Amino acid sequence: MKNIKLLTEDNTRRWNQSRFFNPEYDIPDSMVEGKSNIRVKFQSIHRHTTGAVYFLRLVRKSD
Repeated sequence: MKNIKLLTEDNTRRWNQSRFFNPEYDIPDSMVEGKSNIRVKFQSIHRHTTGAVYFLRLVRKSD
């Protein structure tokens, strides 16, 4: 399962705010099941840029 989009985020009104955002996103089990490595990719839409990423943490759900 390569290049599967998890979500699209609209950052239109966030650029002029002087604070950090801490969004949390659940990754479906089907996207990580049986994998020892995964790649997280942030990609902008055509002719735009992605927002800055200062910290990223992947956490497994506790049972």
